Amino acid sequence: MRVVIAQYEGIDATPVLPLAAGCLVAAARVDPALAAVEFSIVIERRPLAEAVAELGHPTILGLSLYPWNAAYSLAVAQAARTAHPDCLIIVGGPSVPRRDERVRRFLADNPAVDILAFGEGELTFRELLRAHLAGETFHHIPGIAFRHHITAPPGRVNDFTPTASPYLDGTFDELIARHRHRFSMALLETNRGCPFSCTFCDWSLTKKVVEFPLPRVLAELDWVVAHGFSHIMLADANFGIRPRDTSIARRLVELRQTTGLPATFYFYLTKNNHGRNLETIEILQAGGIGTWVGLAVQDFDDDVLEAVKRDNIQTGEAMKLRDICGERGIPTFNELILGLPGQTYQSFARTIATAMPPLPRHDFVLFLCRLIDNTELGDPESRKRFGIQTRRCQWKTSTAGWDPIIDEYQEVVVGTKDMPLADWRRAFRLSYFAAALYNLRLLRVVLQHTAETTATPLEALLERLSDGMDDAPPGCLYANLSQTVDRYTNSLLAGGPFVLPFADSATDAPIPVDEAIALLALRRYDEFLQETAALIPADAEVVRYQSLITPRWQRPEPIDQNFSLDWPTYAATGVQHPRPTQVRFTPSPYVTSPNFRDFASTHFAYLRTRLDVGRIETLNHPPPTAPHFVVLPATAALLLAILLLPLAALGQTRPPLTPQAQRGQALFLKSPKGVACGTCHSIGNIGTAVGPDLAQLAAAAPPRALVMAMEITETAYVQQVKTTKGEFPCIQKQKVSDKLEIWDLSKLPPTLRTFAAADIQSMKPAEKWLHPPAASHYDSKEFADIIGFLKFAATGLQKEVTLAELESPK
Repeated sequence: MRVVIAQYEGIDATPVLPLAAGCLVAAARVDPALAAVEFSIVIERRPLAEAVAELGHPTILGLSLYPWNAAYSLAVAQAARTAHPDCLIIVGGPSVPRRDERVRRFLADNPAVDILAFGEGELTFRELLRAHLAGETFHHIPGIAFRHHITAPPGRVNDFTPTASPYLDGTFDELIARHRHRFSMALLETNRGCPFSCTFCDWSLTKKVVEFPLPRVLAELDWVVAHGFSHIMLADANFGIRPRDTSIARRLVELRQTTGLPATFYFYLTKNNHGRNLETIEILQAGGIGTWVGLAVQDFDDDVLEAVKRDNIQTGEAMKLRDICGERGIPTFNELILGLPGQTYQSFARTIATAMPPLPRHDFVLFLCRLIDNTELGDPESRKRFGIQTRRCQWKTSTAGWDPIIDEYQEVVVGTKDMPLADWRRAFRLSYFAAALYNLRLLRVVLQHTAETTATPLEALLERLSDGMDDAPPGCLYANLSQTVDRYTNSLLAGGPFVLPFADSATDAPIPVDEAIALLALRRYDEFLQETAALIPADAEVVRYQSLITPRWQRPEPIDQNFSLDWPTYAATGVQHPRPTQVRFTPSPYVTSPNFRDFASTHFAYLRTRLDVGRIETLNHPPPTAPHFVVLPATAALLLAILLLPLAALGQTRPPLTPQAQRGQALFLKSPKGVACGTCHSIGNIGTAVGPDLAQLAAAAPPRALVMAMEITETAYVQQVKTTKGEFPCIQKQKVSDKLEIWDLSKLPPTLRTFAAADIQSMKPAEKWLHPPAASHYDSKEFADIIGFLKFAATGLQKEVTLAELESPK
């Protein structure tokens, strides 16, 4: 018997090892009755004829359905039914409906599907295979449906001992032998289930938290590291909810110290326990593992939280953690959802404002509420009670050149009885405009200062600016911004895509609405500031400072300006010092990108990965100091509930390398022309993590921008430190209690040194230190090879970087 499990890639989903498919195969393989069964996993989204050919001649085809791959998977099922009429086709996963009426309709609409499997699939799938092999019927197996029959409800897996790990039983060894270059991250579970009852979330269907055996979890971590994966993501709903989770974090640190891996670790924090969350983060921080602090509040309004049965989650705990992380310089972000029951336009404006604190390393992530069929919110009674209006919207990718073969769709909430469609449009406009102003730094310092000094609620300022787009006369920038936001809103309301090509460049990859707003504003930034100042009572000097620190295309020269107040300290700490301050801003070299779109896309990549977009110096008194942490923010999260946060395709550096990537890796590690990049930078597990990890930047920035980053003579990360034991250039790693860990760059490779805070006499930008690659004088072919390696390591991209992509415009 040949069994094929298909867990196909999704729209903008992170290319992780297919955990669901692996668990199904591993659980079946431990059953002696299935010892003779041949198993195979397929993942690649191909034209349908090629996809069916890859299946071979399966006896049983299992498909794992998620919102990001359901339409394609069902199209494969139909094509497979035509090619293999006798094949038994079973589908499971979060996108399989569980309500009786929906089950019957689903089976009627998809005649190629024979069986639906509900809930956790390991044991159910194994029972189906045993029954089919023995020639038995399926009526006795709980948690399934087939034509004209639905069996008893599924039970929970309360003990994972009878299952097995696809990491440890050889299942994933077979898969990566065929597809290693496709996987940038390993996905693991340490526990399954969620004790919370959020009505918009699929996780709430599994109340009890069941732990995987700890020896299995630790062995899987060992496997992941041994196979060269730099990036690990947890599928746990609440990592940190169990006391043992800090032990798991410590094991990760042990692996990092002994092997150099993993470089990054992504997870969902548990709720209501900021103390344990902080302990987990500090363990990972001290071990040099990049992570992020995502605070899944979704809304700050008590009535909304009660409406979605989230009132037992203490948002105050999230706020405490956010403030503590802010004090320590640890990047954080709030997750918010627009379209939840109970929200009004005014209440959500307040929530947006609450998610915009004056913390330099904080952002917020905004999602549209998307209904998942099996959640309580997707129930017909909930839809009626809350007056939910939706649109079935096309899920387009923002990745250039990627063909989904079959389009996917999501059901998006566009109105409720508390937020009618007209108010939803206003909330959409205000929220995404705020995202551009705050996250993409168009107006961050101005908004912070104006709200404080005029005692105007931040939501009122946002509303004035948002409404100002509606009232703007034709031809001005705000009128153009209004038209841009309307394009996106109208697309959603017409069932179109979430992301759109920019208006003047239809051939480019689509971009989200906040980036479209920022792109327009950056193109005419002086006009943007002038029109903004006419709408809110902003101090002229703070507007001038905001203008100074915002990079402009084709303006690479350092700029000096004098101010009556110390704005750099205010922006970093929120403390206003009324002292004359001379400020110099030196833009990052990507401002000389060959065209404006390259500049903007690289600028957004820097902002989203929390890299400095330029160097800010105070020339007449010491600048503010803040700890530099080895924390990487999530530019995305896994959609196991209502939403998807696309992650940058963080990569790995194991074979097979392309010929260009092989040459580039050699130059990255050892350069015949001077100090190699890998001396101070890492990408995946290659190199030394002194300066910023290059994975996220390499994934997002175009080749020309990467050349300019290498050619820069100075970097914002290098400081000149004066200690009681001498003076030298350095990069600060972290501050732990009263100890400061810094990389000494006076000799290369750098040396990690530890100082008491009292021994640090001063720290200022290192003006005489020269970025080593700037002196290496690589030729174009060498640059192309290095960038080819960086792109391959970050994203798995096998396309060769050409010399033309490195050239500036003539």
